[in-house]
Amino acid sequence: MNVLNRLTIKNLKLNRKRTIVTIVGIVLATALLVAVTTIATSMRESLIVRQKQKDGDFHFMLYAVPDDKVSGIENNRYVDSFYTMKQLGYAYLDGSVNNSKPYLNVLALDDKAFESSSIKLTEGRLPVNDSELVISAHIKTNGGVKYNIGDKLTLDLGDREYAGSKLYQNSDYIDGEELVTDTTKTYTIVGICERPGYGEEARSAPGYSVFTSVNSAASKLADTGVSDKNVSDDDVSDVISKAKTRGTDIYLRYNKAGIKDAYRVSADIEKGFGIHANGKITYDLSDKEYDKFMEELSKTYAYYLNDWLIRYESNNLTNSSIAFVYNMALVVIVIIIVTSAVCISNSFSISIAEKTKQYGMLASIGATPRQIRRNVLYEAAALGAAGIVAGIISGLFAGYVLVIIANKYIGVFFEMTIVYKISLAGIGIAVILAIFMIFLSSIRPAIRASRMSPIAAIRHSDNIK
Repeated sequence: MNVLNRLTIKNLKLNRKRTIVTIVGIVLATALLVAVTTIATSMRESLIVRQKQKDGDFHFMLYAVPDDKVSGIENNRYVDSFYTMKQLGYAYLDGSVNNSKPYLNVLALDDKAFESSSIKLTEGRLPVNDSELVISAHIKTNGGVKYNIGDKLTLDLGDREYAGSKLYQNSDYIDGEELVTDTTKTYTIVGICERPGYGEEARSAPGYSVFTSVNSAASKLADTGVSDKNVSDDDVSDVISKAKTRGTDIYLRYNKAGIKDAYRVSADIEKGFGIHANGKITYDLSDKEYDKFMEELSKTYAYYLNDWLIRYESNNLTNSSIAFVYNMALVVIVIIIVTSAVCISNSFSISIAEKTKQYGMLASIGATPRQIRRNVLYEAAALGAAGIVAGIISGLFAGYVLVIIANKYIGVFFEMTIVYKISLAGIGIAVILAIFMIFLSSIRPAIRASRMSPIAAIRHSDNIK
Protein backbone atom coordinates (compact mmCIF):
# COMPACT_ATOMS: atom_id res chain seq x y z
CA MET A 1 0.00 0.00 0.00
CA ASN A 2 1.52 3.36 -1.04
CA VAL A 3 1.69 6.49 1.08
CA LEU A 4 -1.41 8.11 -0.40
CA ASN A 5 -3.56 5.06 0.24
CA ARG A 6 -2.32 4.75 3.83
CA LEU A 7 -3.13 8.42 4.32
CA THR A 8 -6.63 7.83 2.96
CA ILE A 9 -7.31 4.97 5.38
CA LYS A 10 -6.01 7.11 8.26
CA ASN A 11 -8.35 9.96 7.29
CA LEU A 12 -11.31 7.59 7.13
CA LYS A 13 -10.55 6.41 10.67
CA LEU A 14 -10.16 9.97 11.95
CA ASN A 15 -13.50 11.04 10.38
CA ARG A 16 -15.53 8.14 11.72
CA LYS A 17 -18.94 9.82 11.60
CA ARG A 18 -18.70 10.82 7.95
CA THR A 19 -17.21 7.44 7.06
CA ILE A 20 -20.07 5.60 8.80
CA VAL A 21 -22.70 7.80 7.14
CA THR A 22 -21.18 7.16 3.70
CA ILE A 23 -21.02 3.41 4.30
CA VAL A 24 -24.64 3.42 5.49
CA GLY A 25 -25.65 5.16 2.27
CA ILE A 26 -23.85 2.51 0.21
CA VAL A 27 -25.41 -0.26 2.33
CA LEU A 28 -28.92 1.12 1.78
CA ALA A 29 -28.42 1.57 -1.95
CA THR A 30 -26.94 -1.92 -2.38
CA ALA A 31 -29.67 -3.45 -0.20
CA LEU A 32 -32.35 -1.85 -2.37
CA LEU A 33 -30.71 -3.14 -5.54
CA VAL A 34 -30.38 -6.67 -4.12
CA ALA A 35 -33.97 -6.59 -2.85
CA VAL A 36 -35.29 -5.53 -6.26
CA THR A 37 -33.38 -8.21 -8.17
CA THR A 38 -34.39 -10.82 -5.55
CA ILE A 39 -38.06 -9.86 -5.80
CA ALA A 40 -37.87 -10.00 -9.62
CA THR A 41 -36.35 -13.49 -9.60
CA SER A 42 -38.80 -14.56 -6.88
CA MET A 43 -41.74 -13.41 -9.01
CA ARG A 44 -40.42 -15.36 -11.99
CA GLU A 45 -39.91 -18.45 -9.83
CA SER A 46 -43.44 -18.02 -8.45
CA LEU A 47 -44.88 -17.98 -11.97
CA ILE A 48 -42.93 -21.15 -12.75
CA VAL A 49 -44.16 -22.90 -9.59
CA ARG A 50 -47.77 -21.87 -10.25
CA GLN A 51 -47.58 -23.17 -13.81
CA LYS A 52 -46.13 -26.49 -12.63
CA GLN A 53 -48.95 -26.82 -10.11
CA LYS A 54 -51.48 -25.89 -12.75
CA ASP A 55 -50.33 -28.09 -15.64
CA GLY A 56 -47.46 -30.27 -14.37
CA ASP A 57 -43.67 -30.26 -14.38
CA PHE A 58 -43.15 -30.88 -18.10
CA HIS A 59 -42.65 -28.92 -21.29
CA PHE A 60 -44.14 -31.21 -23.92
CA MET A 61 -46.39 -34.25 -23.88
CA LEU A 62 -47.65 -36.72 -26.46
CA TYR A 63 -50.83 -38.76 -26.20
CA ALA A 64 -50.88 -42.54 -26.70
CA VAL A 65 -47.34 -43.05 -27.98
CA PRO A 66 -46.69 -46.71 -28.97
CA ASP A 67 -44.52 -48.37 -26.34
CA ASP A 68 -41.80 -49.26 -28.83
CA LYS A 69 -41.35 -45.52 -29.60
CA VAL A 70 -40.98 -44.34 -26.00
CA SER A 71 -37.32 -45.29 -25.62
CA GLY A 72 -36.38 -43.30 -28.71
CA ILE A 73 -38.06 -40.18 -27.34
CA GLU A 74 -36.59 -40.40 -23.87
CA ASN A 75 -33.04 -40.77 -25.26
CA ASN A 76 -33.23 -37.44 -27.05
CA ARG A 77 -30.25 -35.25 -26.10
CA TYR A 78 -32.55 -32.32 -25.31
CA VAL A 79 -34.65 -34.30 -22.81
CA ASP A 80 -33.59 -33.82 -19.18
CA SER A 81 -36.25 -36.07 -17.60
CA PHE A 82 -39.64 -37.59 -18.34
CA TYR A 83 -42.57 -39.40 -16.77
CA THR A 84 -45.35 -41.47 -18.29
CA MET A 85 -49.02 -42.28 -17.85
CA LYS A 86 -50.54 -45.47 -19.23
CA GLN A 87 -53.79 -45.11 -21.14
CA LEU A 88 -56.11 -47.74 -19.63
CA GLY A 89 -59.11 -46.52 -21.58
CA TYR A 90 -62.42 -44.69 -21.33
CA ALA A 91 -65.55 -45.74 -19.45
CA TYR A 92 -69.01 -44.18 -19.32
CA LEU A 93 -69.71 -41.97 -16.31
CA ASP A 94 -73.17 -43.06 -15.23
CA GLY A 95 -75.37 -40.09 -14.37
CA SER A 96 -73.19 -37.37 -15.93
CA VAL A 97 -75.17 -34.16 -16.53
CA ASN A 98 -72.52 -32.77 -18.89
CA ASN A 99 -73.40 -34.08 -22.34
CA SER A 100 -70.02 -33.04 -23.79
CA LYS A 101 -68.14 -34.91 -21.04
CA PRO A 102 -69.75 -38.34 -20.67
CA TYR A 103 -66.63 -40.41 -19.85
CA LEU A 104 -64.08 -41.29 -17.23
CA ASN A 105 -60.53 -41.43 -18.59
CA VAL A 106 -58.49 -43.93 -16.56
CA LEU A 107 -54.74 -43.28 -16.40
CA ALA A 108 -52.11 -45.40 -14.63
CA LEU A 109 -49.14 -43.59 -13.05
CA ASP A 110 -45.97 -44.61 -11.27
CA ASP A 111 -44.58 -42.80 -8.21
CA LYS A 112 -42.48 -40.43 -10.32
CA ALA A 113 -45.50 -39.41 -12.39
CA PHE A 114 -47.59 -38.71 -9.29
CA GLU A 115 -44.80 -36.49 -7.96
CA SER A 116 -44.27 -34.53 -11.19
CA SER A 117 -47.89 -34.17 -12.34
CA SER A 118 -50.37 -31.48 -11.31
CA ILE A 119 -52.43 -33.91 -9.22
CA LYS A 120 -53.20 -32.27 -5.86
CA LEU A 121 -55.07 -34.31 -3.27
CA THR A 122 -57.85 -32.66 -1.27
CA GLU A 123 -59.01 -35.79 0.52
CA GLY A 124 -57.75 -39.34 1.08
CA ARG A 125 -54.49 -40.69 -0.32
CA LEU A 126 -52.80 -41.70 -3.56
CA PRO A 127 -53.31 -45.24 -4.93
CA VAL A 128 -50.64 -47.82 -4.16
CA ASN A 129 -51.82 -50.52 -6.60
CA ASP A 130 -53.79 -50.91 -9.82
CA SER A 131 -57.07 -51.63 -8.00
CA GLU A 132 -57.23 -48.23 -6.29
CA LEU A 133 -58.35 -44.96 -7.80
CA VAL A 134 -58.07 -41.22 -7.24
CA ILE A 135 -60.94 -39.26 -8.77
CA SER A 136 -61.31 -35.57 -9.58
CA ALA A 137 -63.57 -33.28 -7.56
CA HIS A 138 -64.62 -31.92 -10.96
CA ILE A 139 -66.74 -35.06 -11.43
CA LYS A 140 -69.07 -33.77 -8.72
CA THR A 141 -68.96 -30.03 -9.46
CA ASN A 142 -69.22 -30.33 -13.25
CA GLY A 143 -70.61 -33.81 -13.94
CA GLY A 144 -73.12 -33.87 -11.10
CA VAL A 145 -72.01 -37.33 -9.93
CA LYS A 146 -70.93 -37.77 -6.32
CA TYR A 147 -68.52 -40.49 -5.17
CA ASN A 148 -67.09 -41.01 -1.72
CA ILE A 149 -63.84 -42.52 -0.54
CA GLY A 150 -64.34 -46.25 -0.16
CA ASP A 151 -66.84 -46.54 -3.02
CA LYS A 152 -66.19 -49.28 -5.57
CA LEU A 153 -66.43 -48.63 -9.32
CA THR A 154 -66.74 -51.38 -11.91
CA LEU A 155 -65.77 -49.88 -15.26
CA ASP A 156 -66.01 -51.24 -18.78
CA LEU A 157 -62.88 -49.77 -20.38
CA GLY A 158 -62.31 -49.17 -24.06
CA ASP A 159 -61.44 -46.72 -26.85
CA ARG A 160 -63.35 -43.79 -28.30
CA GLU A 161 -63.75 -44.27 -32.02
CA TYR A 162 -65.26 -42.19 -34.79
CA ALA A 163 -65.23 -43.07 -38.50
CA GLY A 164 -62.59 -45.72 -37.86
CA SER A 165 -60.19 -43.38 -35.99
CA LYS A 166 -59.33 -43.38 -32.29
CA LEU A 167 -59.95 -40.23 -30.30
CA TYR A 168 -58.03 -38.97 -27.24
CA GLN A 169 -58.36 -36.37 -24.52
CA ASN A 170 -57.44 -33.50 -26.81
CA SER A 171 -60.39 -34.39 -29.11
CA ASP A 172 -63.77 -32.92 -28.17
CA TYR A 173 -66.78 -35.17 -27.81
CA ILE A 174 -68.36 -35.83 -31.22
CA ASP A 175 -72.02 -36.78 -31.68
CA GLY A 176 -72.04 -40.23 -33.18
CA GLU A 177 -68.77 -41.46 -31.72
CA GLU A 178 -68.82 -44.81 -29.96
CA LEU A 179 -67.02 -46.43 -27.06
CA VAL A 180 -65.59 -49.85 -27.97
CA THR A 181 -64.99 -51.65 -24.68
CA ASP A 182 -62.82 -54.71 -24.17
CA THR A 183 -61.85 -54.76 -20.47
CA THR A 184 -63.74 -54.73 -17.18
CA LYS A 185 -61.98 -53.57 -14.04
CA THR A 186 -63.16 -52.87 -10.46
CA TYR A 187 -61.55 -50.03 -8.52
CA THR A 188 -61.79 -48.73 -4.97
CA ILE A 189 -61.78 -44.96 -4.57
CA VAL A 190 -59.05 -43.97 -2.10
CA GLY A 191 -58.62 -40.26 -2.82
CA ILE A 192 -60.12 -37.12 -4.31
CA CYS A 193 -58.00 -34.47 -6.06
CA GLU A 194 -58.50 -31.01 -7.49
CA ARG A 195 -59.30 -30.71 -11.18
CA PRO A 196 -56.16 -31.87 -13.04
CA GLY A 197 -54.08 -29.50 -15.14
CA TYR A 198 -54.29 -29.09 -18.88
CA GLY A 199 -51.68 -31.79 -19.44
CA GLU A 200 -53.81 -34.47 -17.81
CA GLU A 201 -57.17 -33.02 -18.81
CA ALA A 202 -57.72 -30.29 -21.37
CA ARG A 203 -60.63 -28.00 -20.51
CA SER A 204 -62.60 -29.33 -23.49
CA ALA A 205 -61.63 -32.96 -22.82
CA PRO A 206 -64.55 -35.44 -23.07
CA GLY A 207 -63.39 -37.53 -20.11
CA TYR A 208 -62.91 -36.76 -16.43
CA SER A 209 -59.37 -37.95 -15.66
CA VAL A 210 -59.05 -40.48 -12.84
CA PHE A 211 -55.81 -42.06 -11.72
CA THR A 212 -54.60 -45.46 -10.61
CA SER A 213 -51.15 -46.93 -10.03
CA VAL A 214 -49.12 -48.97 -12.50
CA ASN A 215 -47.91 -51.06 -9.55
CA SER A 216 -50.00 -54.19 -9.15
CA ALA A 217 -50.95 -55.40 -5.71
CA ALA A 218 -49.85 -58.91 -6.68
CA SER A 219 -46.36 -57.85 -7.70
CA LYS A 220 -45.89 -55.67 -4.62
CA LEU A 221 -46.95 -58.45 -2.27
CA ALA A 222 -44.80 -60.93 -4.18
CA ASP A 223 -41.76 -58.84 -3.36
CA THR A 224 -42.47 -59.39 0.34
CA GLY A 225 -43.28 -63.10 -0.06
CA VAL A 226 -46.99 -62.60 0.70
CA SER A 227 -49.80 -63.60 -1.67
CA ASP A 228 -53.16 -61.93 -2.22
CA LYS A 229 -56.01 -64.19 -3.31
CA ASN A 230 -58.11 -61.20 -4.44
CA VAL A 231 -55.63 -60.21 -7.18
CA SER A 232 -54.69 -62.76 -9.84
CA ASP A 233 -51.66 -62.61 -12.10
CA ASP A 234 -53.97 -63.06 -15.12
CA ASP A 235 -55.94 -59.98 -14.12
CA VAL A 236 -52.75 -57.93 -13.72
CA SER A 237 -51.25 -59.04 -17.04
CA ASP A 238 -54.55 -58.34 -18.83
CA VAL A 239 -54.70 -54.76 -17.55
CA ILE A 240 -51.04 -54.09 -18.42
CA SER A 241 -51.41 -55.54 -21.91
CA LYS A 242 -54.47 -53.39 -22.58
CA ALA A 243 -52.54 -50.37 -21.34
CA LYS A 244 -49.80 -51.13 -23.85
CA THR A 245 -52.17 -51.48 -26.77
CA ARG A 246 -53.67 -48.08 -25.98
CA GLY A 247 -50.24 -46.51 -25.72
CA THR A 248 -48.49 -44.26 -23.24
CA ASP A 249 -48.84 -40.56 -22.56
CA ILE A 250 -45.27 -39.31 -22.22
CA TYR A 251 -44.39 -36.04 -20.47
CA LEU A 252 -40.98 -34.58 -21.35
CA ARG A 253 -38.95 -32.00 -19.50
CA TYR A 254 -36.19 -30.34 -21.55
CA ASN A 255 -32.71 -29.30 -20.48
CA LYS A 256 -31.47 -25.71 -20.90
CA ALA A 257 -30.60 -26.19 -24.56
CA GLY A 258 -33.99 -27.76 -25.21
CA ILE A 259 -35.93 -25.00 -23.45
CA LYS A 260 -34.13 -22.34 -25.50
CA ASP A 261 -35.59 -23.76 -28.71
CA ALA A 262 -38.43 -25.82 -27.28
CA TYR A 263 -40.80 -25.59 -30.24
CA ARG A 264 -38.31 -26.89 -32.78
CA VAL A 265 -37.18 -29.62 -30.38
CA SER A 266 -40.80 -30.66 -29.85
CA ALA A 267 -41.32 -30.88 -33.57
CA ASP A 268 -38.14 -32.91 -33.99
CA ILE A 269 -39.24 -35.34 -31.31
CA GLU A 270 -42.78 -35.60 -32.61
CA LYS A 271 -42.23 -35.92 -36.32
CA GLY A 272 -38.56 -35.66 -37.13
CA PHE A 273 -38.80 -32.20 -38.63
CA GLY A 274 -38.53 -28.60 -37.41
CA ILE A 275 -39.31 -25.10 -38.50
CA HIS A 276 -36.33 -22.79 -38.12
CA ALA A 277 -37.22 -19.90 -40.36
CA ASN A 278 -34.36 -17.64 -41.46
CA GLY A 279 -32.13 -18.96 -38.70
CA LYS A 280 -34.44 -17.62 -35.99
CA ILE A 281 -35.37 -19.63 -32.94
CA THR A 282 -39.01 -20.58 -33.00
CA TYR A 283 -40.47 -18.16 -30.46
CA ASP A 284 -39.50 -15.44 -32.98
CA LEU A 285 -41.69 -17.00 -35.70
CA SER A 286 -44.44 -14.94 -37.26
CA ASP A 287 -48.06 -15.86 -36.52
CA LYS A 288 -48.35 -17.54 -39.91
CA GLU A 289 -45.17 -19.58 -39.42
CA TYR A 290 -46.24 -20.54 -35.89
CA ASP A 291 -49.68 -21.71 -37.13
CA LYS A 292 -47.97 -23.84 -39.77
CA PHE A 293 -45.68 -25.29 -37.13
CA MET A 294 -48.63 -26.26 -34.92
CA GLU A 295 -50.52 -27.76 -37.86
CA GLU A 296 -47.58 -29.97 -38.83
CA LEU A 297 -46.93 -30.91 -35.21
CA SER A 298 -50.37 -32.47 -34.77
CA LYS A 299 -50.21 -34.77 -37.80
CA THR A 300 -48.43 -37.69 -36.15
CA TYR A 301 -49.56 -37.72 -32.49
CA ALA A 302 -51.95 -35.70 -30.40
CA TYR A 303 -49.85 -33.41 -28.20
CA TYR A 304 -49.93 -30.73 -25.52
CA LEU A 305 -47.30 -27.99 -25.27
CA ASN A 306 -46.83 -26.43 -21.82
CA ASP A 307 -46.23 -23.11 -23.52
CA TRP A 308 -46.37 -20.84 -20.47
CA LEU A 309 -43.83 -22.89 -18.53
CA ILE A 310 -41.49 -22.77 -21.54
CA ARG A 311 -41.85 -19.00 -21.74
CA TYR A 312 -41.22 -18.50 -18.02
CA GLU A 313 -38.19 -20.79 -17.84
CA SER A 314 -36.65 -19.44 -21.04
CA ASN A 315 -36.99 -15.82 -19.81
CA ASN A 316 -38.93 -15.03 -22.96
CA LEU A 317 -39.47 -11.27 -22.74
CA THR A 318 -42.30 -11.45 -25.29
CA ASN A 319 -44.32 -12.89 -22.41
CA SER A 320 -46.25 -10.03 -20.81
CA SER A 321 -45.92 -11.31 -17.23
CA ILE A 322 -42.13 -11.69 -17.36
CA ALA A 323 -41.73 -8.42 -19.29
CA PHE A 324 -43.85 -6.54 -16.74
CA VAL A 325 -41.81 -7.84 -13.78
CA TYR A 326 -38.46 -7.03 -15.42
CA ASN A 327 -39.58 -3.62 -16.71
CA MET A 328 -40.80 -2.60 -13.27
CA ALA A 329 -37.53 -3.80 -11.74
CA LEU A 330 -35.57 -1.80 -14.33
CA VAL A 331 -37.48 1.41 -13.55
CA VAL A 332 -36.91 1.01 -9.81
CA ILE A 333 -33.20 0.21 -10.32
CA VAL A 334 -32.68 3.38 -12.41
CA ILE A 335 -34.35 5.48 -9.69
CA ILE A 336 -32.21 3.87 -6.99
CA ILE A 337 -28.96 4.40 -8.91
CA VAL A 338 -29.66 8.05 -9.76
CA THR A 339 -30.82 9.12 -6.30
CA SER A 340 -28.13 7.14 -4.45
CA ALA A 341 -25.37 8.42 -6.74
CA VAL A 342 -26.38 12.02 -5.99
CA CYS A 343 -26.49 11.47 -2.22
CA ILE A 344 -23.23 9.54 -2.00
CA SER A 345 -21.53 12.01 -4.35
CA ASN A 346 -22.29 14.77 -1.83
CA SER A 347 -20.49 12.74 0.84
CA PHE A 348 -17.42 12.40 -1.37
CA SER A 349 -17.54 16.12 -2.19
CA ILE A 350 -17.50 16.94 1.52
CA SER A 351 -14.56 14.59 1.98
CA ILE A 352 -12.67 16.30 -0.86
CA ALA A 353 -13.43 19.74 0.61
CA GLU A 354 -12.03 18.65 3.96
CA LYS A 355 -8.83 17.35 2.35
CA THR A 356 -8.33 20.13 -0.21
CA LYS A 357 -5.37 21.64 1.61
CA GLN A 358 -3.86 18.17 1.99
CA TYR A 359 -4.17 17.50 -1.75
CA GLY A 360 -2.58 20.89 -2.46
CA MET A 361 0.41 20.02 -0.26
CA LEU A 362 0.77 16.62 -1.95
CA ALA A 363 0.61 18.25 -5.37
CA SER A 364 3.26 20.78 -4.36
CA ILE A 365 5.74 18.01 -3.52
CA GLY A 366 5.16 16.09 -6.77
CA ALA A 367 1.87 14.18 -6.61
CA THR A 368 0.39 14.02 -10.10
CA PRO A 369 -3.30 14.65 -10.95
CA ARG A 370 -3.62 10.96 -11.84
CA GLN A 371 -2.34 9.90 -8.40
CA ILE A 372 -4.77 12.23 -6.65
CA ARG A 373 -7.65 11.03 -8.84
CA ARG A 374 -6.78 7.39 -8.13
CA ASN A 375 -6.54 8.19 -4.43
CA VAL A 376 -10.13 9.47 -4.36
CA LEU A 377 -11.31 6.37 -6.24
CA TYR A 378 -9.39 4.21 -3.78
CA GLU A 379 -11.33 5.83 -0.94
CA ALA A 380 -14.57 5.04 -2.79
CA ALA A 381 -13.46 1.44 -3.28
CA ALA A 382 -12.59 1.04 0.42
CA LEU A 383 -15.98 2.39 1.48
CA GLY A 384 -17.75 0.33 -1.19
CA ALA A 385 -16.09 -2.93 -0.13
CA ALA A 386 -17.53 -2.54 3.36
CA GLY A 387 -20.91 -1.23 2.23
CA ILE A 388 -21.62 -3.72 -0.54
CA VAL A 389 -21.07 -6.82 1.63
CA ALA A 390 -23.41 -5.50 4.33
CA GLY A 391 -25.84 -4.35 1.63
CA ILE A 392 -26.09 -7.84 0.11
CA ILE A 393 -27.00 -9.37 3.47
CA SER A 394 -29.49 -6.57 4.23
CA GLY A 395 -31.03 -6.81 0.75
CA LEU A 396 -31.58 -10.56 0.99
CA PHE A 397 -33.27 -10.12 4.36
CA ALA A 398 -35.39 -7.25 3.06
CA GLY A 399 -36.45 -9.37 0.06
CA TYR A 400 -37.46 -12.20 2.40
CA VAL A 401 -39.57 -9.84 4.53
CA LEU A 402 -41.20 -8.35 1.42
CA VAL A 403 -42.16 -11.83 0.17
CA ILE A 404 -43.80 -12.63 3.52
CA ILE A 405 -45.73 -9.35 3.46
CA ALA A 406 -46.74 -9.86 -0.17
CA ASN A 407 -48.07 -13.35 0.52
CA LYS A 408 -50.04 -12.09 3.49
CA TYR A 409 -51.69 -9.09 1.84
CA ILE A 410 -51.69 -9.53 -1.94
CA GLY A 411 -51.12 -13.26 -2.49
CA VAL A 412 -54.88 -13.89 -2.61
CA PHE A 413 -55.32 -11.08 -5.16
CA PHE A 414 -52.80 -12.69 -7.54
CA GLU A 415 -54.13 -16.19 -6.77
CA MET A 416 -50.61 -17.47 -6.25
CA THR A 417 -48.02 -17.98 -3.53
CA ILE A 418 -44.89 -15.89 -4.01
CA VAL A 419 -41.81 -18.08 -3.59
CA TYR A 420 -38.63 -16.60 -2.09
CA LYS A 421 -35.81 -17.30 -4.55
CA ILE A 422 -32.18 -16.25 -4.14
CA SER A 423 -30.49 -15.85 -7.51
CA LEU A 424 -26.71 -15.67 -7.72
CA ALA A 425 -27.10 -13.97 -11.10
CA GLY A 426 -29.45 -11.41 -9.53
CA ILE A 427 -27.00 -10.72 -6.69
CA GLY A 428 -24.18 -10.41 -9.22
CA ILE A 429 -26.17 -7.86 -11.25
CA ALA A 430 -26.96 -5.90 -8.07
CA VAL A 431 -23.27 -5.85 -7.08
CA ILE A 432 -22.21 -4.66 -10.54
CA LEU A 433 -24.84 -1.91 -10.42
CA ALA A 434 -23.69 -0.90 -6.92
CA ILE A 435 -20.08 -0.64 -8.10
CA PHE A 436 -21.23 1.44 -11.07
CA MET A 437 -23.22 3.68 -8.73
CA ILE A 438 -20.22 4.21 -6.42
CA PHE A 439 -18.05 5.01 -9.45
CA LEU A 440 -20.59 7.61 -10.63
CA SER A 441 -20.65 9.09 -7.13
CA SER A 442 -16.87 9.45 -6.84
CA ILE A 443 -15.66 10.21 -10.37
CA ARG A 444 -16.74 13.86 -10.41
CA PRO A 445 -15.16 14.74 -7.02
CA ALA A 446 -12.05 12.82 -8.07
CA ILE A 447 -11.69 14.83 -11.28
CA ARG A 448 -12.30 18.09 -9.42
CA ALA A 449 -9.63 17.25 -6.83
CA SER A 450 -7.08 16.33 -9.50
CA ARG A 451 -7.58 19.63 -11.37
CA MET A 452 -6.90 21.95 -8.42
CA SER A 453 -3.70 23.94 -8.60
CA PRO A 454 -1.43 23.44 -5.55
CA ILE A 455 -1.60 27.11 -4.44
CA ALA A 456 -5.40 27.32 -4.83
CA ALA A 457 -5.82 24.06 -2.93
CA ILE A 458 -3.57 25.18 -0.07
CA ARG A 459 -5.43 28.52 0.19
CA HIS A 460 -8.90 26.87 -0.13
CA SER A 461 -9.72 29.66 -2.53
CA ASP A 462 -11.83 27.51 -4.90
CA ASN A 463 -13.96 26.19 -2.05
CA ILE A 464 -14.49 29.71 -0.67
CA LYS A 465 -15.48 30.93 -4.10
